[in-house]
Amino acid sequence: MSPNGSGRALVDRELYLPKAWTSDRERCRAAKIPDERGFATKGELARDIVRRCLTAGLPAAWVTADEAYGQDWHFRRLLEQLDIGYVVAVPKSQQIKSLAGIWRIDQLIEEATAVLRQRSKGATSL
Repeated sequence: MSPNGSGRALVDRELYLPKAWTSDRERCRAAKIPDERGFATKGELARDIVRRCLTAGLPAAWVTADEAYGQDWHFRRLLEQLDIGYVVAVPKSQQIKSLAGIWRIDQLIEEATAVLRQRSKGATSL
């Protein structure tokens, strides 16, 4: 627990099953996986987890996720629609689209770094 009473905890989980498993019903039955369990992408599973947590009343202000979820725009969009902050990893080749154009993350970081260097050169110390 942090000093302000907030903390973090594992609150839900979902087993990812590849298509090779979900398409082999006999294999699933042998592993006690219910027949109604079909294939779902990792992003779909993550969105389901977020929805379940919120439906259960979990006070979630933000979410973190690795690159597998960070590059799933459906996942990011759901969090934005639900007004939940997030920090997610994305591959450097990830593209950002806006009304002004399309950029790769690594290009944006390079440009931002150049601007910061330029600003620091112009700064004076007292």
